[in-house]
Amino acid sequence: MLTGNYMSGHGHARKDHKASKQDIFIMVMTFVVGIFAGFYLYTTAFAPQFDEFMGQTEEVYNDFVIEGTQYGGDRMGGTAPSFQLLEKGSCRYLPYAVSGGSVAAKEGNLPKTLLTEIKQVVTPESLAIAAGPVVRGDCMSYVDGLDYTYAVTLEGENYTLDTCTTALTSDSIIATTLDKLWNYFATLE
Repeated sequence: MLTGNYMSGHGHARKDHKASKQDIFIMVMTFVVGIFAGFYLYTTAFAPQFDEFMGQTEEVYNDFVIEGTQYGGDRMGGTAPSFQLLEKGSCRYLPYAVSGGSVAAKEGNLPKTLLTEIKQVVTPESLAIAAGPVVRGDCMSYVDGLDYTYAVTLEGENYTLDTCTTALTSDSIIATTLDKLWNYFATLE
């Protein structure tokens, strides 16, 4: 028979563990210090950076964004090339990827001259005209050619342009200017 802190039960001895006041104090203090350290890190590091990021995102996405995608052509399957251009010229381009393959997105800044030209051409008036819906039977994508679709945000308004389903024609000044973007991105491949 065992005595003291050991109890017998079915042939096994086990120690009865009780937390001392010192152990409880250490656990409570560790918890309190962890809360203060977490709060300090949140208020001095995470929250200011998150607020700064959110402010930039809201400003950029409300003022000027162009997202473009190619479709059609003889590319069966795969991921179509696409890009995103933001107000200050930062851009992200995703080249064509064969089915099952992957490619890395290319990021950078558009040359200032090209960005200036795009901003001069892409106006609320020209976008409203080019975004008008039309019915075409001669889309380039119907005969293995390329058509383009653009989602444009300008001054808080959203426009959808498409060389097949809207009044955006391939010989319009907006389309020829946006073609310069595609040509620029082709040099990055």
